[in-house]
Amino acid sequence: MTAPRKTQGGDPAGESRPVDWEALARACVHPLRISILEILGIDGGRVLSPSDLCQELQIPLSNTNYHVTALAKAGLIVLARRRAVRGATENFYRLPPRGRGA
Repeated sequence: MTAPRKTQGGDPAGESRPVDWEALARACVHPLRISILEILGIDGGRVLSPSDLCQELQIPLSNTNYHVTALAKAGLIVLARRRAVRGATENFYRLPPRGRGA
């Protein structure tokens, strides 16, 4: 079996991406992940870092990073931009554009 041909956008030509329902359910099960998605969706969509989210949710940054990473791996949030901060890189996330993702 050959791999599907890729277009410039990265999706296989003429094919839709299959949804991994198990991964989607696993990523959304935790109430904190639902809260993160809700916060990012406020006011038509916000761009926030895990640091911003941990302040809004009043939880430790390590917990926020863990759940943000899981949501990003599931494709439910996307990296919007990066910023250098004191020798580290701060990532900012947003919801994917409508019509994309799960």
